[in-house]
Amino acid sequence: FPSHDKAGQKGESVQKLQMLLLQYNKNILPKFGADSDFGSETASALKSIIGKELIESQKDIDAIYEAGKKKAANAFLNATIFGFPKLSTQV
Repeated sequence: FPSHDKAGQKGESVQKLQMLLLQYNKNILPKFGADSDFGSETASALKSIIGKELIESQKDIDAIYEAGKKKAANAFLNATIFGFPKLSTQV
């Protein structure tokens, strides 16, 4: 990801960022999804996770990644401990 992703940028790096956001929360970009356009929806999604509307450094990307890992770990623990939802063992 290039640093300083910001409103108005378009392209593959923006789409990668959007895909990372969607891994964190599949509903975080409800209107446009990973459309490769850094618009207000992407800025709002970033602000909801890292508290600001642009990527300034790798540290910001790491924060999104860590938030996603933490969310996934919590979901797994809840499913394991409480049995909701049941995890499929079939492949």
